[in-house]
Amino acid sequence: MKVTLTNGDVWYNLGGPQWILNDKIVITDRPAQTPIDNDDDIPAGPQFDAVHFEGRIDFVANESVSYYDAPNGLIIGELAHNTPVTITGQLEDPAGIMWYRLTHDWIIPAHYVRLKHQPTTAD
Repeated sequence: MKVTLTNGDVWYNLGGPQWILNDKIVITDRPAQTPIDNDDDIPAGPQFDAVHFEGRIDFVANESVSYYDAPNGLIIGELAHNTPVTITGQLEDPAGIMWYRLTHDWIIPAHYVRLKHQPTTAD
């Protein structure tokens, strides 16, 4: 989705509540093709820190929230409000958004999960 504000700023929706300002974006019809010489050149997926938290989906009563195959990835399903979940990993993306990896490698923005007990850090 693209939104143009009255001041002329153009914003693009990246999915869900994520927006990016069109101040340095170049629109193309397809990404540039770069040959891959070997398997070592294939970038690894996002690296989640291993954790074990229990929580519940905290969204809107009688509604569902989407979960993804990767941070900012493709929607692969929905979880209803108040569904219990187990968090197996966490990752903060470059935009500062915290993501949780759930059981079955489902990925969800952390702000949609209310943890059963807030994790503590040891100094």
